Amino acid sequence: MSVKSLLAATLSLALLPMAANAASLDCKEPAGGKDWPVSISEIQGKLPTGDVLDEATKLSDSVAVLRDAGVSTPMILDYLIAAYCPMVSAESGLSDAQKSEKLRIFARNVTEAVYQLADESSVIIDVPLSPETLDLVRAQASQAKLPVSTWIRETVAKSLKN
Repeated sequence: MSVKSLLAATLSLALLPMAANAASLDCKEPAGGKDWPVSISEIQGKLPTGDVLDEATKLSDSVAVLRDAGVSTPMILDYLIAAYCPMVSAESGLSDAQKSEKLRIFARNVTEAVYQLADESSVIIDVPLSPETLDLVRAQASQAKLPVSTWIRETVAKSLKN
């Protein structure tokens, strides 16, 4: 992943809370505006309805549609989040805060998944960690001057070699 792509992905996640205000989800058009490379309904029809990581094939299909249309990886994220937002906004039974959280989780997971899809030999595993364990992982990664995901990947690989 290039530095430019990583910065674009980080920026899209950093700006996401502004797209979901306290009153309701304020779903924005992607940076490309209303000229979607494929219809929003086609993208929505291919998006996972549950956890992105549990429905990797659906996510892969939605990414493929956008890649085939010539969309860059950072813009794929923008389109996927823009397509998913109205789906979450329309869900009944969730508070506005729950909808915002669901959108944030989707954005985080889809960002990781989309960049991992560029390397077809990679598999994403979502493992819940206790807050205490996560603090220890973050401290170790920081000490090693590595991103948390890189530190975890390298630590698991080293552990399996022993």
